[in-house]
Amino acid sequence: MITNTENLEGFCMKKILVITPFCLGRVPFYEWLEGSDTELYLLIGEESIHQNMNVSPRFILSKFKEYHYFTNFRKNSLVVQKAVEIIKEHGITHLIGIDEHGLERVGKLRDMFDIPGQRFSSAHAYRNKKVMKTYLKDKVDMAAWEAGNSVVDLIEHVNNFGFPCVYKDVDGAGSIGTKVISSEEKLAGVVADYEQGKEFLVEEFIDGNMYHVDGFYQDGEIKFIWASYYYNDCLSYQVNKPLGSIFVDKDSADLRTLKILTEKVLKNLPSPDATTFHAEFWKTQDGKFVFCEIGSRCGGGGIWETINYSMNIDLWKVHVQAQAGIEPDFENVIHEPEDTWGWYLIPPKKGVLMSLPKACTIKGVEDYQVQGVIGTEYTNPTGSVAMVQQFVTKTNGDKEMKSLFTVIDDWVENQNLWYMNN
Repeated sequence: MITNTENLEGFCMKKILVITPFCLGRVPFYEWLEGSDTELYLLIGEESIHQNMNVSPRFILSKFKEYHYFTNFRKNSLVVQKAVEIIKEHGITHLIGIDEHGLERVGKLRDMFDIPGQRFSSAHAYRNKKVMKTYLKDKVDMAAWEAGNSVVDLIEHVNNFGFPCVYKDVDGAGSIGTKVISSEEKLAGVVADYEQGKEFLVEEFIDGNMYHVDGFYQDGEIKFIWASYYYNDCLSYQVNKPLGSIFVDKDSADLRTLKILTEKVLKNLPSPDATTFHAEFWKTQDGKFVFCEIGSRCGGGGIWETINYSMNIDLWKVHVQAQAGIEPDFENVIHEPEDTWGWYLIPPKKGVLMSLPKACTIKGVEDYQVQGVIGTEYTNPTGSVAMVQQFVTKTNGDKEMKSLFTVIDDWVENQNLWYMNN
């Protein structure tokens, strides 16, 4: 396999294949990667072509030498077949993949063609919670867990832990498939939904608040890191409550502890040469931090936007550029913000969305994004980052931030209009 080629002038030509379900209006790969020494190729989800576009899709797609789009992108095996064809035909030198659900298949393609970047073994350790927690055994404090792949395993593990305990798909993301089992009735519901043969974990229930740590790791060092704590929690969507997040104070001992713990996690996993990361920890009632899980990708919800606004670093951009062999620029990054920043997501209700505001003038709201589509019939949310509105917020301290979230709640309740077909 030829992994790089030279053009007529004699310099090394980068040939970059982007494999993504993300819309190009939100993640402008072409802006971050294009140059006189670069050829771009694209495989993308069909539904992403026209989403959030401020310019013509035809103009954006013209930036790619070749592009193909697919329905059901994340599960469509034809994506891999087409990737193999393009790699062979054009001598692709770099693969770009930042979607959590696609990290393993991109890693396998890198293995197959000896392309630099995160390999399958690394992606698998970050995606598969059983593998991840096996690597980290005795390295950091974590909830006790047992893995299984049958209903018998499920019932046995729940009996071992007792109520409450937690069920998780071994490769779940966005809290999808995660359930607290607190009674025989709840267990019966999980058993009824269980797909035979699917791998899962049953974990000890940790009573505490959830924190998340986000940043960029390169060549064995953390180049950027910050911590926040969730307002409500990542399972709040199951009772149709908003999910929010608030920065940890820059002088907090919690921030220092979380930085140390996250570095320990990164160094004890088969981490790639360069990656963004999104780690989660519980803080128990006695002040102890317990590891939950980590992903080698940007955090969801409003994490990317909030860090970009407050600290002048685009984590998606640096991740994409690092995968393409472009050295990220940290010169103007703010490593310790003076203000308290946060984000807040409003989940959909079960019904038809009739109207919602196009703009928000509430003091402290720095960015307001409308994701809901008028006239669409929604079901109850199925994941932690399902939303119709997103707010990026800035205040003077977390007490003021929590008050702002309450103001947003009242505003949304008065402004949004749903038709509930009961």
